[in-house]
Amino acid sequence: MDINLKPYWDEERQGVVVPLINKCIDAHNLASSADWDHAMKMAAEQGKTLMSKQDAYAILFFLDDINAILTEHGGDPLDTWVWTSQEYDAANAWFVYFGNGHVVNGGKYYGSVVRAVVAL
Repeated sequence: MDINLKPYWDEERQGVVVPLINKCIDAHNLASSADWDHAMKMAAEQGKTLMSKQDAYAILFFLDDINAILTEHGGDPLDTWVWTSQEYDAANAWFVYFGNGHVVNGGKYYGSVVRAVVAL
């Protein structure tokens, strides 16, 4: 059985599909800096969500391919701190630094990049 798990561009959705997690990453950031509550609200208003912490690990695995596809299609590369959808506790949530692969928790009041994903 030949299953292609490599990310690819989806013209209709204007984003990168990551088959391993069955989600499409928007080509552009929704915001360059927003607190977690606002980030969650912005994604929900578009019928989308933020990536989960587990999604972030899969995206990190394919990061070079994803960023090459985003760049080719004029998108914003994943290269900075990005919120995930998961809370650590009432005051903190998880975010990922795509510059070096760190996934850490921090205060929901911090400003971080907002990138939406949609389940396929």
